[in-house]
Amino acid sequence: MLEDNKEVIAGFTGKLSENETPALLTRQQVNEYHLYYENKEFNKIKGTHYKALIVSLNAFDQLKPEETVGVGNDHFTIDFTKSLLRADQPGIIYANEIIRQGSEENRFGAQSVAVLRKQIEYEIKQQLGDDAQIRAAFFGALLAKAIEQQKAAFILRGIKRKKIVLYEESFLFKVIKLVPEKLIDILVGEKYWFILKE
Repeated sequence: MLEDNKEVIAGFTGKLSENETPALLTRQQVNEYHLYYENKEFNKIKGTHYKALIVSLNAFDQLKPEETVGVGNDHFTIDFTKSLLRADQPGIIYANEIIRQGSEENRFGAQSVAVLRKQIEYEIKQQLGDDAQIRAAFFGALLAKAIEQQKAAFILRGIKRKKIVLYEESFLFKVIKLVPEKLIDILVGEKYWFILKE
């Protein structure tokens, strides 16, 4: 799940380390999880899943704003992605950005912007769902980018810096909070990815 300013704004369920399509949380589910989060009912958030990961949006601050993430066949800057995640109507912002990018590349020809916007908003809703699910897709892309660049260090540093909450927190993750970040750097790498599966 993704939180910003103590509010759950998006989430998905699935395995972090496997190539499966995650289930994007709907607005109703996000509201439900937010209440659990507010009441510190992490066991309800975890549900039947192995672990629950709650990531603060500011955990992604070390990514460069001009870098891009992919959602569908399109790419968006980290800066745009964070703005969309905080927006009240991310579907409209997403559609507007697709139109802006498409206009620069002359993808749409002479189509009316109003007609094009409605068509793109409809396609986005069909592919991703409601605004919470749109946020979840962008959150997933942002998380994938951070893990691609930093491997397990993203998660471990996030836990250490209290920007990521992991539930259920096993002994290993309790220890991670106590060790210096330099030790985390030593432990990082493909061969240590197994610790997230603990």
